[in-house]
Amino acid sequence: MPNPNNLNNLSDRAKRALFDQLQKVAQGETITTSEIEDEAVTSDKLDVGTIKTVEVALTAANLIAMYTTPIELVAAVADKTIVVDDICLKTVTTATQFANGGAVELRYTDGSGAKVTADIAAAVITAGAGTSFTINKSIITSLTGVVNSPIVITNAAAAFDTGTGTATATVRYHLI
Repeated sequence: MPNPNNLNNLSDRAKRALFDQLQKVAQGETITTSEIEDEAVTSDKLDVGTIKTVEVALTAANLIAMYTTPIELVAAVADKTIVVDDICLKTVTTATQFANGGAVELRYTDGSGAKVTADIAAAVITAGAGTSFTINKSIITSLTGVVNSPIVITNAAAAFDTGTGTATATVRYHLI
C-alpha cells in the first residue's frame, strides 16, 4: 500500500486521478464512485461511525473451547469503543449434537467483560441436525463502553462437548 504522506510512491495514473479529484472538490463538485480507484476506500478509511461488518467462522473445537477460551470476533481499536449493532449467528448442527454448555454471550475484553448483546440460548448450539440463523440486537439498556477492548464470544455456564457442528458469527458494529 502506498504511503499517503509520500506522493512519490503513487503511480502517474494515481497521481493524475488524485489531482483531478482534488480539482473537482475544490470546485464544489462531487466525486462519483466510478472515479475512485479500486480498493482505495476501505472500512478503516471511513468515518468511525460507519457501520462495519466482520464475519468469523467457528469450528466445533472453537465452540467447545469458548467457555474457557473466548474467541475474538472484533479486534480492539486503539482509543475507540466498539458498539455492537447486531449479531447473526448462523449455526450448522449435525447428527452428532453438542451437549451441555451455557448461553452464548458477546462481551467486551474476555469472558468476564460487560455483555454487549442479549444471550443466545444454548439450545441453538445443542440443536439436532440443521441450520439456524439467530439474530440479536445490541443491549438496549445503558452500557458503559470499554475503550481499547475487543468483542469476544463465549458461553456462560459450562463448556459444550461432543458436537461436530460449526457456526459463523456475523457482527455489525461501529466505533465511537
